[in-house]
Amino acid sequence: MKTAALLLLSAWLLSVSLAAQSPPQADNEPLDLKSYHCELHLELVDLEDGRSDIVTVWAHGYYNGMRGVDENTEPAGWISVEAFSEQLLKACQRDPEKLFIGAVKETAQAKPGSRL
Repeated sequence: MKTAALLLLSAWLLSVSLAAQSPPQADNEPLDLKSYHCELHLELVDLEDGRSDIVTVWAHGYYNGMRGVDENTEPAGWISVEAFSEQLLKACQRDPEKLFIGAVKETAQAKPGSRL
């Protein structure tokens, strides 16, 4: 329970930090998931400045919430951030025009360990 609360708090703090940073083409505008597409996420990944990592950590928490993972779930039910990140990156590379949140949901609907 403490671990889940700590992860949620960390994700929230990271999202606040991300909101203070701007995407490459914006002038100090916070990230809007309703218009954040995979194409922009892939650009942030290429920049290697840490902003894509923040979004990925948030998405990992969202993914686990969609899958029903909580403090009572056995560790075998969790997917590592690294494995999730690889699956999400592949989903975005397949369709850069897709909304990022759509790629997260697509990743969450796939069976753990399956290839998207």
